[in-house]
Amino acid sequence: MPLLGPFGLLFFVGLALFFAGNAVVWSLLGRYGGLDRSRTLFVVFDPDSPMKAPSARTDRRRFRFGVYTVGFGLLTFYTALSVGDARELRVCVDQCHRAGYAGGRFGPSTKPGSPTPAPRACFCVTPAGSVELP
Repeated sequence: MPLLGPFGLLFFVGLALFFAGNAVVWSLLGRYGGLDRSRTLFVVFDPDSPMKAPSARTDRRRFRFGVYTVGFGLLTFYTALSVGDARELRVCVDQCHRAGYAGGRFGPSTKPGSPTPAPRACFCVTPAGSVELP
């Protein structure tokens, strides 16, 4: 299994961190009555909230840890996606150079005959425009 790229190890690590962080945050919000939409901000920010009590110090740390884990999970997930997209673009540009074109780029597929057209296709750049690779 590749480390980076779509569906690589980093992709799944990012997803796991995101969902684990959400589980921590929402479980703590539920513990202090913050699942009701009108009380979510009260639980987190109001000085009179039970979560602000001195006895809830560990829960406040867990809450911050959960929020940071959600953010780090999203960063990891999107990093893996962007690395995979960059790798695919390099392959597209290399194919276009081998075929004798000046360069390559991604764009929406324009092949109408395909039963399930790909949402994204490789286009080779020519002086007259672009040519979609098969």
